[in-house]
Amino acid sequence: SRRQVPGGLRSRAEGRATSWAAIWTDGPFRPARLASPDDEGGRDLPGVPAPTRARRTLSVESEDGFDRFASYLVAGRPRATVLREHAVALAHAGYVRLGATRTRAGDDVVSYGRDARFLSAVYRQAESGETSVVLFDARP
Repeated sequence: SRRQVPGGLRSRAEGRATSWAAIWTDGPFRPARLASPDDEGGRDLPGVPAPTRARRTLSVESEDGFDRFASYLVAGRPRATVLREHAVALAHAGYVRLGATRTRAGDDVVSYGRDARFLSAVYRQAESGETSVVLFDARP
């Protein structure tokens, strides 16, 4: 179940856990930019392919466009498949893989570069069984 809370924050019950998103800004904040009628959050990052058959759960972009964030859930496909297919899509979009690591929690973190932008992609197996993909796109 989803719940909108004051200030544009969102929470969601996922089994026994609750996930939430919070945003801090020193400038103007327009909650309507986070949500769209078609899905749960904003829009895909310009020039950054979303994972195949993913449902976007949130996106945020700074006013100046320097920092961007988007999160997705992919159902019915193993994390390794999502990671591999997404890497191919990013390569076709001109992103060059810079490195990869696995966190202690087992998340795969892959970094990419293209032109003057740096992209970090985090792939995690969600408690729901879906693959969670979080993209952080920024200028250095």
